[in-house]
Amino acid sequence: ADRLDALRPTFDTIAGEDKEIDAYELQKMLNRIYKTKFQFDGFSIEACRCLVALLDVDQTGKLGFDEFKTLFADLKTWDTVFRKFDGDGDGVFNSFELRNALKAIGYTVSNSVFGMMVVRYSNHEHLIAFNDFVLCCAKLKFTFETFKTLAAAQRPSSAKPQISFNLDALTQVLMYS
Repeated sequence: ADRLDALRPTFDTIAGEDKEIDAYELQKMLNRIYKTKFQFDGFSIEACRCLVALLDVDQTGKLGFDEFKTLFADLKTWDTVFRKFDGDGDGVFNSFELRNALKAIGYTVSNSVFGMMVVRYSNHEHLIAFNDFVLCCAKLKFTFETFKTLAAAQRPSSAKPQISFNLDALTQVLMYS
C-alpha cells in the first residue's frame, strides 16, 4: 500500500481540483508510465473508459484516489503476469501464452469464450499486445465480479450459481462495462 500511496502526488496533479480522474486523465497517466515499459501505441481512450468503468460504482465516469489505487494494483498484477508469460519476450501473447496468463490470474473460461476473446482482443496475426491484454483482463474482472455479486444477491445459498436479468439491467451492465 505504501508504494501505491506514493502515487498520490501524481494523481493529485492530474486529477486537479475535483480530486478525481476521468478516462482522458487516466490515459495521460497510463501512457506516461507504460509506454516506457512496453512497445505499443499506448492505451486508447476506449481502453481507459473500460478501466474507469471497472471501478466506477456510482457511474460518474471518474475515479477517486482509492478507486485508482485498486485499479493500479490490478495493472501491476497484469503487467507482472504479462511479462512472466510472454515466453519468447516479443511483447505480445499468442493464444497459448494468453490462456496460461489468464489461468495464473484466476480466470478460467470455456473454449468457446476463449476463442471469442482471441478474436476480440488479437490483431490480424492472432497476437495480443499488452494494452489489449489489460482490456481483456479488465472485462473479465468486471464480468466475474458482477456475476458473483448478482448471484449472491439472487440465490445466496445456491451450489450452482445462476443469475437472471431483465433487458434494462442487462443493457446497463453491458453498455457501461
